[in-house]
Amino acid sequence: MRTARTAAALLLVGVTAGAGVVIAAQPGAAAAAPTGGCWTYVPEPYADVSTGLEPWTVEDGQILMGTTGATTTGGTREVVIGLSSGPVVSDLPAVGTASFLIEVDGAPVETPLTTEYAAEAGEPVRDVVVRGEIPVGAAGDHVVRLASVTFDVPAEGVAVTCNGQTEGVPGGANPATEPLPTDVTAPFTVVGGSAAEVTRVVGQKVTTAARAGNEVVVDVTGFPSSAPSVARLCDEDACGRDVRVWIGQDGTGRAELSVPDDLAAGDGRVEVTDGATSASAEITLLGEPALAAAEEPGTDTTSVDVTGTSFDPEKKVTVRGYDADGEPTSDQAVTATPDGAGGFTATFVVSDPATETITATQAGGVLSASYAFSGQIGTTPVDPVDPPVVVPPVVPPVEEPIEPPVDIPPPTDIPIDEVPGEEPPVVAPVDEEQLTVTEARLAGNATLAELFGGAVRRDLLFLVTNVGESTVENPVVRVSVGRSTDLEPEIVAAEVGVLDPGDEAVVTVPLELPMAAFGTYHVVGQVGDSETGSFDLEWTTYPWGLFALNALGAILIVWGVRRRLEAKRPAPYSPAIAATGDDSVVDLAAAANWWAYRDGTLPITGVPIAPPMEQVPLDAVVDLDAAEKWWARRAPDKPSQAS
Repeated sequence: MRTARTAAALLLVGVTAGAGVVIAAQPGAAAAAPTGGCWTYVPEPYADVSTGLEPWTVEDGQILMGTTGATTTGGTREVVIGLSSGPVVSDLPAVGTASFLIEVDGAPVETPLTTEYAAEAGEPVRDVVVRGEIPVGAAGDHVVRLASVTFDVPAEGVAVTCNGQTEGVPGGANPATEPLPTDVTAPFTVVGGSAAEVTRVVGQKVTTAARAGNEVVVDVTGFPSSAPSVARLCDEDACGRDVRVWIGQDGTGRAELSVPDDLAAGDGRVEVTDGATSASAEITLLGEPALAAAEEPGTDTTSVDVTGTSFDPEKKVTVRGYDADGEPTSDQAVTATPDGAGGFTATFVVSDPATETITATQAGGVLSASYAFSGQIGTTPVDPVDPPVVVPPVVPPVEEPIEPPVDIPPPTDIPIDEVPGEEPPVVAPVDEEQLTVTEARLAGNATLAELFGGAVRRDLLFLVTNVGESTVENPVVRVSVGRSTDLEPEIVAAEVGVLDPGDEAVVTVPLELPMAAFGTYHVVGQVGDSETGSFDLEWTTYPWGLFALNALGAILIVWGVRRRLEAKRPAPYSPAIAATGDDSVVDLAAAANWWAYRDGTLPITGVPIAPPMEQVPLDAVVDLDAAEKWWARRAPDKPSQAS
């Protein structure tokens, strides 16, 4: 029993004589039996033979359709249709013509695609491949659709038509009487013209420039489907090697080109061609970085206008002054950013007499160029000098002939030592590929002061390995810490020592962040000048104790405000007569008798004359024992005040 692999293999074999298209790879290629069915009938005069809808395919038959060819306006595309196992057209051996009707964007193509077929008695039609051409329309998306397939059977005088009909009855609607296209389609896209575009340069921030070793990614459009194309990088006079570009059914493709080191720096281009169709894209080829300068002496300093070329575009360049030992001088470093072609200008001010060279570095020292400084810093005014008085020579009188002078031998050449400082010393660079840095990390624990906003201190540890074949002595160590990811490492006082081939050394660099530092910082470093000697890592710190103090302070402020508000409220009414336990501090009855006595009226006798005090039946108004209890309850930590 045949499967989907049968149809795919059929098309691969059937199109080898054409453009080499692999239809099964198309997004729009159908790879299953279409919906609908087939109908058997007598063509003229028309008469139905079938009494019901018959299947399109048997034995898991499948049909595939695809297009290949031009993807720009004005060309043509080839349509290829393959049927792995179709309908059974006769109980006898059958030989005839298979006619495939197609539509383009819904419009029928008048001339069908035809091919011969042969089928054994009672067996389905197998392995049918047909092809034909259609014109390419305007720019945009297009769809080719299979409308129907008709197999004529001359030996029996009948024909079998298959299309998208899902029902069929004699004398009514069926695949032979009413056209209904199938669901087998093949889309394609047309563009206005062929084009190439550099979409990425690995190792660069831009797509406009590349240097030797970079990989250039180029996308092309508008090429003929599946055309064998090549891409190459060229300078103004020569081109590099060809790289195969795989063009898809939609006319697009991608090439990845490595920039060779034998192309000349300057204007370059990427070429893509299949012999008939071509496209190109411009790109700047970067060479070795170079630095030119013009000096302008001032009163105490000299301004140097530096111009750099062939640096990596849009990557920061740092310009510094160096002394005869290759150490940075006290001159203020300046930075610049090269344009899309790798060029930049900057003004560097020289004030340190030790400055002998001016160097521009980039990418952690991997790219650099130097300029020999003249050594002149500022100008010194010279006092005018009076011209000397010219005294005419006195000619002595000639009294007798003068003997001719004795022949004096000419002086011999005396070697003169070169004046130091005329040419800057050449510092032997470290082999760029000798040093590697691994296992970079931060060591140390948070201190109590750090938790409350103090300075943050850590030790940066990393392992330096000499993987080269020569000894390296005390390479320069550069480390910087900051918020930005685009940092330029600065030289630090860290000793690596002497590294023989294969030796390793652990380097420790103390780092410190300012007070109240928090968040994420970036640590970048470089040992030597090789790219493998660079490293970077993140440093995250937060003063959690300071945060906790702030939170506690906010809580205390809220509590204090609440206490002030409560203190301003009026105190609740407290009766003068307080009860403590079963006793009352004030005896109300005794108080009433007391006031009656004061008024001259006793509640007992009602007599308005006040008797002597000793005759008045009065009790004590304040119960001292009850008062003692009240004071003890009111202020248990204070001495009693009742007595």
